[in-house]
Amino acid sequence: MPADYQKIREENIARYGWDTAVLDLLGQLYSERTHFIFELIQNAEDAGATELTFELFEDRLELRHDGRPFTEADVRGVCGVGKSGKDGDLTKIGKFGIGFKSVYAYTRTPRIYSAAEHFGIENYVRPFAAEPLVSGSAAGTLFVFPFDLDTVPGPVAVAEIAAALTAIEPGILLFLANIERLQTRGAGVVASVISRSVSGTGSRRRVVLSKGQGRPVQEWLVWRRQVEGLDDGSGDGPDDGFGDRAAQVEVAFRVEGGRIVACDHSPLTVFFPTEKETFLGFGVQGPYRTTPARDNIPEHDPSNQALVWQTATLLADVLRELRADGLLTVEVLTALPIDAARFQPGSMFRPLFDSVREALIGDELVPVAGGGYGAAGDLKLAHGPELPELVGAEQLGALYGAGRTLKPVFFADESITETGTPVLWRYLTEEIGIEEVTAEDVVSRVTRDFLEARPDEWITRFYAFLFTDSALWRASRFPGERAGTARTRPIIRLEDGSQVAPFDAGDRPAVYLPGPAGSGFPTVRRAIADSPAARQFLEALDLVQPDVVAEALELILPRYDRLDIAGLDLAQHDADLDGVIRALDEAAAAIRSQPVGAAAGVCLRWRAALEGAREGYSASRKATASSSMTVRRSSSL
Repeated sequence: MPADYQKIREENIARYGWDTAVLDLLGQLYSERTHFIFELIQNAEDAGATELTFELFEDRLELRHDGRPFTEADVRGVCGVGKSGKDGDLTKIGKFGIGFKSVYAYTRTPRIYSAAEHFGIENYVRPFAAEPLVSGSAAGTLFVFPFDLDTVPGPVAVAEIAAALTAIEPGILLFLANIERLQTRGAGVVASVISRSVSGTGSRRRVVLSKGQGRPVQEWLVWRRQVEGLDDGSGDGPDDGFGDRAAQVEVAFRVEGGRIVACDHSPLTVFFPTEKETFLGFGVQGPYRTTPARDNIPEHDPSNQALVWQTATLLADVLRELRADGLLTVEVLTALPIDAARFQPGSMFRPLFDSVREALIGDELVPVAGGGYGAAGDLKLAHGPELPELVGAEQLGALYGAGRTLKPVFFADESITETGTPVLWRYLTEEIGIEEVTAEDVVSRVTRDFLEARPDEWITRFYAFLFTDSALWRASRFPGERAGTARTRPIIRLEDGSQVAPFDAGDRPAVYLPGPAGSGFPTVRRAIADSPAARQFLEALDLVQPDVVAEALELILPRYDRLDIAGLDLAQHDADLDGVIRALDEAAAAIRSQPVGAAAGVCLRWRAALEGAREGYSASRKATASSSMTVRRSSSL
C-alpha cells in the first residue's frame, strides 16, 4: 500500500508553510549543480542497489536501480528537510535531509516509481500521487527528472548533464559496498558501463574497476579498519561482509603492473570525493561529518579527528603488509604524508604524518640497496649511485660502526636521490635523521686496518672509484686550497700487503709504481698496478717507477758500508749486483743523451761510483766464495 501522500503534504505545509521560496537555495547548495548525480548514486548505494542506469533524454533524465523499494519513511525523507529514515547513520545522505534536494537545480517536479510508491514532488516538500507506470515495466526504482525550470532551459540541462555523465570515472565505485555496475547513455552522452569486482576477505580486498572496452582497467588494494564508538547500532545498513560500514575507515593504493603507484590527486572521500584535498598519494575514506553540501570537512570536529587517528593507525599496519608482500617500494614512500609543509602541527592530517614517521624510525620499512628493508637507525643515504656499488653493508658498518659489533649498515635504495625524489630525500634526512654519505666521507673514514682487510679486487675498484672524482686526490692548485683527502690516507697497497699514504707530510710521493724488476723502494702491489682500472688512478697521482740509479746509490751501496763478509747474503748480493748493472746501463744512456756540462758531469760521477761499487762487489763475492770453499773443505774432513 502506498504512503498517504495527501497526509504527508498537509503535514509539510504545516511545518514549512505555504511559501517555500526560501527552499530555492537548496538547489543551489553545491558549487557544481551536476553534483546531484553523486547524490543519486549515493541514494542507490544506501538502498543496496547493485546496478543503476542513467539515461538522458532531450526533456528529462531518468535513473533506474535495483535497490530496496521505497518505503513511507523514504517518501517522508525525500520530501523533508532535516528528516530522514536513516537518522544516526553518518554515511547516509538523509543525515541532512537535503541530499536529494540537489536535483532541484534542474527540475521542479521530480517523480519516483518504486514498488507500490509512485508519486511526484512539488515545491520541494509536497508529494502528490502520480499515475503508475504501464504494466510490464522493469522492476526496481525509477526516478524521472523533467527539465521544467524556466531558469535552466532543456538544451542547457542536457549539455551540462551529458558532460557530467560522460566524465564519470571508475573511481566513483571504489569505496562503495553494493553497486557493481553503473551505466550511462542517452542524448549527448558517450555511452559507457563502469563495473567493479571485488575479491579478498578480512580487512584487505582487491578492487578492479573498468569503464567500457578498450579502456585501462584500474586495480586497487583497499584496507579497512573497524572504528569503535561510531556505529549507530541501527544494524539496518547493507551487509557487505565487512560489518557496519558506518564504523570503518579505509585506505586504498592504486596498483599498475603489479606495482603500487602514487595518485596525483586524492581528495578525502566520504564514499564520494569531497573538496578536501589530502595531499596524499593514495585514497582515504571514512564516515566523516561533512558540511551540509557534503563538499568539505570540519577539521576540528572531534569525530573527524578520531577518524583521522584511526586512519593513521591503519596506515602503519598497511605499510607492514606491503613489506610482507614485497610491494613496499620507494614510490610507495613518496605517496605517504612526508611533506612537512603540507602536514603542519595541528593540521587535520598531521596524525598520519606522525604515524608514518614513527613507523619508519622504529620498524624496517625503508627499501635498501640490493633488496630488503631497513629501519632508519641502520640506514645511510648514498650521495651518488657509485657508493653502494663499492661499499657493501658490512663495509659500511665497519666505517660507521662506532659502538657496534660488526652490525651491518645499509644504504637506502639507490633510487632515493636528492634530485630524483627531493621530498622523500628531505624527509629522510631532516625528519627521520638518516645521514647522507659522500665519497669524501668514505675516504676520510678509511683506516689502515679497514683497507688491509679488503681483497686486491676491492682495492682495484676503490682506485677506479677515486679516479672519477679528482677533488678527492688532487694537489692544492693555489694557496689556501685544501688538497684532496686521499693524499694523506693509507689508500696505497704495497707489495707486502700493507697500506700507506701516497704522499708524505711534505706532499712528496712516498710510493712508486712497480718497475720491470724488484725494488727496495716501497712500490704498489703489482697485481693491482697492472689493472687498467687502477693504473689510470695511480698515474693520475703522478706516481712513477723507482729511479734505478738513485736506488743503487741510496739503497744498495749504503748496505755494503763496513759489511762483514761473513754476514753477506748471497741471494741479496746477486740481486744487488743486478741492480748496479741496471744502474750502470741507465747512467751510460744518460751520459750519451746529455751535452757536455754539469749534467754530464753528474752522470760521470754516478758511473764512477757504480763502477767502484761493482769492483767492490766482485772482490767481496770472490772473498765470500773462497770462504765458503774453505768451510766446505773443513766439513769434508
